Amino acid sequence: MITDFRLWMVLRRDASRIARALEDQCWAEVRAKASVLPAREVKEYVQSHAANLVHRQVDELVRRDVRITGLLANKLVVRSTFLLTDRLLRRLAVLRKAA
Repeated sequence: MITDFRLWMVLRRDASRIARALEDQCWAEVRAKASVLPAREVKEYVQSHAANLVHRQVDELVRRDVRITGLLANKLVVRSTFLLTDRLLRRLAVLRKAA
């Protein structure tokens, strides 16, 4: 039980850290691309772009720390992608509202 709780806390902390670290890097590209895409395709683009960047980041983490299992790495990719996508879509919504 404690191991599962610790794993969950590590997952939350690291996923949030990854999403924050990649947000600014991803923002410029997403902002430029979102201005030319139809509204219904923006979410898909943001998700795929975020997943690509997050996957690279998690791969680097796994190479540096062999204790990270495949299961944890997969959960980290999914959670970080969700957080990053949410942050980017919120920023896009604010930008569109201001325009």
